[in-house]
Amino acid sequence: MTEVQKMAQQKRRKIEARFRKSMARGNRLNKLTNGRKAFHETGHLWMIWMLLHCIDVFLEITIIPDAVSDAAVFFREQKRYTRRQLKAKLLMSLGEKTAEQLFFDRSVGHGIDETEWIGMAKEIAKSSRRWNDRPRHQRTRA
Repeated sequence: MTEVQKMAQQKRRKIEARFRKSMARGNRLNKLTNGRKAFHETGHLWMIWMLLHCIDVFLEITIIPDAVSDAAVFFREQKRYTRRQLKAKLLMSLGEKTAEQLFFDRSVGHGIDETEWIGMAKEIAKSSRRWNDRPRHQRTRA
């Protein structure tokens, strides 16, 4: 074996070792995030259970990642909601943040859910009688 070949082999071994270490670190982090996902989705489920009388029909929950998302709670949604149902839906969405906060002392897995919270809060604001009774030019943007 020539010197050039030996140097190339050493370089390849170093790269392989770095790759193995990063894969091991990734597997360890993946196990931690799976636990966090489970608590995140359980937070949603717990709030559905507590607000059973005014939330959509619960179908299933999964923490198995697919092409679209890492985990999900599936339920049959209505087209229109009352204010009470909107408030209950907002609480259900915030349940995951609370669950992560309680068990991990911080919440990081709520990126997509945050846009849902904002949308539901806007719907609640727009459905209030005081907001609708105001003249159009006095209404704040919701």
